[in-house]
Amino acid sequence: MSAPTVEELRGALASGRAADALRAELAETTTATTLVDLHVGASTVPVPVSALRQVIDLLEDLSEGRRVTIAPADLPVGTQVAAAVLGVSRPWITRLLDRGEIPATRSGSKRRVALGDLIAHRRHLSQRQREAISNLEDHIEQEAATARHPSGVPSSPRPQGFFGRIKKGSVPQMAEASLSGHLTIPIDDFEWAA
Repeated sequence: MSAPTVEELRGALASGRAADALRAELAETTTATTLVDLHVGASTVPVPVSALRQVIDLLEDLSEGRRVTIAPADLPVGTQVAAAVLGVSRPWITRLLDRGEIPATRSGSKRRVALGDLIAHRRHLSQRQREAISNLEDHIEQEAATARHPSGVPSSPRPQGFFGRIKKGSVPQMAEASLSGHLTIPIDDFEWAA
């Protein structure tokens, strides 16, 4: 698979913005409304809310760079195709089916999974990944705020890195950077580096 072109990236960004705008508009409508007026140019078309939700899902897939094919949700697919859709191995799919994480039916010795159930599972996984990333970002921000000292009290502004002089044949003592875990080695500590 080749790298996306600039036009594809622009289209993905526009799709994401459109999905967000439609989702916001849909959230403002009442749940009792079954039709929503969609304005296209000078025309107004009444669209069922369920169809609009499908359009939002389509736009989200496009914004994530996925190629989109429209197919019935109840289309049965085998485990090999299910594995390809989710991007995992066939044995992994069979484990998911055995655990009941994805509903499936048996047709003789073959298992069949509804395409809609696969897509719902993929969306669920994507949502969990986004939540995990958000939680990690929050955790990193909290760590950065308290990185000065575990008690929350700012430490002295002493530079981190080597301290003392390095003698031939000795191992330098190092101070570890508090947040990143990398070692900081200031060049100013070495006479020979000047």
